[in-house]
Amino acid sequence: MVNTRRGNNNNVNDNVNDNANNNATNQRDLPPPPPLMDANQPPTLSQAVEPMEADDWLKTIESKLQIARCIGREKVLFASHQLIGPAQEWCIADTAAHEDPLEITWAEFRDSFRTHNVPVGEVKLKRKEFLNLKKRPMSVREYLTKFTQFSR
Repeated sequence: MVNTRRGNNNNVNDNVNDNANNNATNQRDLPPPPPLMDANQPPTLSQAVEPMEADDWLKTIESKLQIARCIGREKVLFASHQLIGPAQEWCIADTAAHEDPLEITWAEFRDSFRTHNVPVGEVKLKRKEFLNLKKRPMSVREYLTKFTQFSR
């Protein structure tokens, strides 16, 4: 009788081990879940004083969207969620003015955001500053920093 129980216990233990091994194998076959957005610490934007601030924010958000593997409409929802204050008010108004607010594409959002926050006149002014950048009494490091800022 004792031997029979041991045999049964071994079978039970074998079944438990087999199930655990199968679960581990199945879990390895699944793709990893996308990282949490909060874990990526996406920046918020209230109001950009300088146009390049808005452009930098947009570039950072686009990077976070890639990390989080967002696609299609998710990109618009995520980015608009990161807007607060005046920027959020602009987004609400821009969305309301859209022909089909539920179908705003990422390209439409991005282009509208840039048009509003990075005016063409400002871009032309920055381009002119870039072209007029000369090595004044600056260190090489300061010059390179300025050059990099203006070249964006």
